[in-house]
Amino acid sequence: MVALVVNGLVSRLNGSVSRFNGLNGLGNPFNRLNRLTRLNRLTGGKRGAILIQFALLVPIFVLIALGSFEVWKAISVKHSLHSGTYQAVRYLSLNPVESLDPEDWEAVARGLITKELANNGFVKGHVAEMVRIYIDMPEKLDCDEPFAIKAELSWRAVIPHLPRENWVLADRCEGRIVCRSGE
Repeated sequence: MVALVVNGLVSRLNGSVSRFNGLNGLGNPFNRLNRLTRLNRLTGGKRGAILIQFALLVPIFVLIALGSFEVWKAISVKHSLHSGTYQAVRYLSLNPVESLDPEDWEAVARGLITKELANNGFVKGHVAEMVRIYIDMPEKLDCDEPFAIKAELSWRAVIPHLPRENWVLADRCEGRIVCRSGE
């Protein structure tokens, strides 16, 4: 805005220089013209301001983009964890293990959960060692007995220039032992 006003004044003065040239008492229009031209140079140069704005805003946008990607990865892994936990509960409600030993139930659940997590491209390493599984066992192996499976996975969020965060992704699914019509 200031640059437009200054440019307008400079163009008016350029036209008036020839009219007032040599007239005494009206002041020297060249002094005013020089001052306005210098002011125009200071306010008219936008290239440096845009470069500074770019230099200040690009790191912020990069952090936002990388942070969004990291959150998206965590949501994807959490979805896989939920899917695996749900599949384990569904499988164990239709095909309960014949013993009430929690290790037997955990082995079945671990196999299904780690298989689902291994299908996710963001989970690296040996998944079976990273997942912690807790089972609320049924009291007996009768029809309609409730049980629950909780799975936890430690997730390390890596966003450049920010402290590394350890998130615990957890999911809990509940189910009941389903009786088949022939039993």
